[in-house]
Amino acid sequence: MRLSPSHGQRGGASLVVVLLLLLSGGLLSLYLNRHLITEHRSAVNQFRSTAALETAEAGLEWALGLLNEDANLDGACKPTSAPGSTAFRSRYVMPGLQLSTPSGAIEPAAIRVGCRLSGTTLRCSCPATDATFSLGSDAQPSFTVSFASEPSDVDAVRVTARGCVADARPCTEADMKETDAHAVASAVLKLKRIPSPGSSLTCGGSCTLGGSYNVVNLHVPTNGVLINAGTDINIGAGNNQLRTVQGTPLGAALLPNDATLRDLSSADPTCEKSSMFRTYFGMSLEEYRRSTLTTTITCGSASDCESRLFEAYDKGARNFYFASDVKLAGTRTLGSRAQPVRLVTPNALSISGNWTIFGLVFSNSADVNDNGTGNATIMGAQITCANYKNNGNGTTSFDAETLSNLGSLTSSFFRVPGSWRDF
Repeated sequence: MRLSPSHGQRGGASLVVVLLLLLSGGLLSLYLNRHLITEHRSAVNQFRSTAALETAEAGLEWALGLLNEDANLDGACKPTSAPGSTAFRSRYVMPGLQLSTPSGAIEPAAIRVGCRLSGTTLRCSCPATDATFSLGSDAQPSFTVSFASEPSDVDAVRVTARGCVADARPCTEADMKETDAHAVASAVLKLKRIPSPGSSLTCGGSCTLGGSYNVVNLHVPTNGVLINAGTDINIGAGNNQLRTVQGTPLGAALLPNDATLRDLSSADPTCEKSSMFRTYFGMSLEEYRRSTLTTTITCGSASDCESRLFEAYDKGARNFYFASDVKLAGTRTLGSRAQPVRLVTPNALSISGNWTIFGLVFSNSADVNDNGTGNATIMGAQITCANYKNNGNGTTSFDAETLSNLGSLTSSFFRVPGSWRDF
C-alpha cells in the first residue's frame, strides 16, 4: 500500500520552496543592485576625472590664447587702458620668456593666474602678486596656470595647468589633492620669433640719403652693416653721418647691389606679392594683418594717425598695420627698449616732426619712403620693399636690445608637438 503525503506536508514543502525562491531572488536583487551602484559610482568618478582633465586642458588653451593677445589686462584678466597695466605675456613670461614678478625675481613654479566657472562665464584672476590671487569660493570647476622656463630653449616656456571639479578652494598644487577630482596637464609653448634684419637700413631697390640724416650700427655681431640695398646706395652732399663698428672700413658697412634683395625686388616690382616682407617676417602682409597680435589703423592725417596710434598703444598694441599712408608730425616718443613697436604699411611713410620710435619700421611703398623734413630717430631698424629716399634730418640706429625685445613681445606662441603631458 502506497502512502501519500498529507495536504499539510505538501503545503509545507511548497512554502519552503517559495521561501527559498524568494531568498535567492532577494540575494540576486541585492547583487544586481550592488553591481548597479558600483557601475554608477564608476561612471560618476569617470565623469569627474574627465571633467577635471578637460578643465586643465581648458587652462592650457586659455593661457595660450592670452599669450597670443596684445591687450593690456586688469586684475580680472579683462582688457584695460589704465596706466601701468600690462599684457599677459609681459606680466608673466617676460623678460627672457621666464616667469617674472614685478620685482624681477624669477619664480619658475609660482602659480599666478587662473579662472573659475561662474554660470556661463569665467571669473578669472591675473594678479600682479600671488597675494592678490583669488577665484572666489563657489564650488565650481576651476583651473590655475603656472609657467616655467625650458633650460634648453630660451624661446620656450612650459605651461602647467591644474584642473579641479566641485571645490571652493583654489586649484593649487597644495589644495587640489583634497578636491573631489583633479588633473594636471602641461605643454611646451615655443615662440615663433620674427627674425631681425642685419642692418640699420635695408632697401629692396636703391637707398638715398639726403638732408642731414645719420645711420648708425655699432653692433658687432651684425658687423656694423649700415645700409643693405638691392641696387645703388646714394649718400647726398648734406651733413650725413655714418657710424659703424670701430675699425670697420666704411665701405664694408655699405652693401649695395645685394643679389638677393635685387632678385626679390625684380620678381615683385610693385611689392604686391609680399616677397620682401615674407623674407624678413616669415609671413605675407595679409597674414601679418590678420594676426591676433596686429592692430590695423586707417588714418587720413598726421593728427589722426597720431591719436589712433597712441590710443592703441595705451591698450597694449605693439604690432601695427596701416591700411593707408603713415603720416606723423609733432614731437612724440613711441615705445621704449622694453616695449618696442613694429610699424608696417603697404604704402608710404612720412615723418615731418621730431619723433623717436623704438622698434622696426617697414614700408611696402613701390615709390618713395620719405622721412620728411623732421628730426626722426628710429632706434631699431628700417626696411623698405622698393626705393628709399630721405630728405630730412634724424637718425636710424641699429638697436639689438630693442629688436630682441620686439621679437619676444610680438611673435606668436605655438604648442611644441609631443610636449603635452598629463599626470
